Amino acid sequence: MAQGLFERPLALVRAAIERGEAGAVVLAIADAHETFLLESFCPAQGPRASEDSIFLIASITKPFMATAVLQLAEQGLLLPSDRVSRYIDGFERYGKEKVELWHLLTHTSGLAEEVWEQAWKSRAPADEHLRLAREAFLHFPPGSAYEYCNLSFWPLAQIIGELSGLDYKDYVVQRIARPLGMSDTAFFLSLASCPRLLPVLDMPEDMPLDYFLSLGLPAGGLCSTAADLVRFGQAILRGWKGDGCPILSEAGIRAMTSLQTAGLRERSSGEPALYGLGWGRTARGRTYLGGENAFGHGGATGTLLWIDPDLELVYVFLTNKWGDNRVAWLVLNAVVASLQE
Repeated sequence: MAQGLFERPLALVRAAIERGEAGAVVLAIADAHETFLLESFCPAQGPRASEDSIFLIASITKPFMATAVLQLAEQGLLLPSDRVSRYIDGFERYGKEKVELWHLLTHTSGLAEEVWEQAWKSRAPADEHLRLAREAFLHFPPGSAYEYCNLSFWPLAQIIGELSGLDYKDYVVQRIARPLGMSDTAFFLSLASCPRLLPVLDMPEDMPLDYFLSLGLPAGGLCSTAADLVRFGQAILRGWKGDGCPILSEAGIRAMTSLQTAGLRERSSGEPALYGLGWGRTARGRTYLGGENAFGHGGATGTLLWIDPDLELVYVFLTNKWGDNRVAWLVLNAVVASLQE
């Protein structure tokens, strides 16, 4: 596939960098077996990227954690419908006795994330973040609404560790990344531990990068390269199609990437909830112009991994500027249009 096919998406990336809406960028476009484009883009000033630069992928971590939970389900070690209190003593306090793993994975637990703010302000260690998840109250009865909740991934991390015998950070590397040949994907706990890891621009004052990385956040602390995320996306896409995936069955992949929140509304906006098990969905024609079966996840560092089985597309947009991923979506829609020209 000729690179000239993607002239419009590439121009959009360059323009966004010039406007200051993205930092350094690495863009990758692939299908289930082949990478068509892997290119880096650099601003005139600031950190510069190459094709093998490592980025904090933020909430793209969530699909990896979901994959871990589904692997344990396929091994007969848990059910997504299991109550969290089955695994974590005391979690049932403050009305949380009916919260299931399914609720944590779909952001429908009702877990009140504001209790987490004190941990960030005090630069608390990771075990304090987990304690606060156990102590949280609920905004709504589990399963009755949708509210995006990073805190809910701390209990999932503990459960993965207890059932597998591996710390969740090691589990993701050993059971997901390594079998796929993803040699640059890990929870790097400091900039110094990984020279190719780009610093993140414009991070919130209460989330300095060194502290953020040190936590190994199960909801958003994973770091990776565009090439590694393409490998992950290709494996998931092949598995979704029934062509074989070394880390999860077709049934598991279909379950976690299907819409799980039909009929629910987002708590604050009232908008329809569009989410799978640790994977995002979107309404076709609202943000995304591609196929109805598409799924993926974005991150607060402006990143996006998106998989469209209808177009046989794996799309990776990595940047190092904290904020929304509007630019990633703009470029993605241009990619979709280019593929259909």
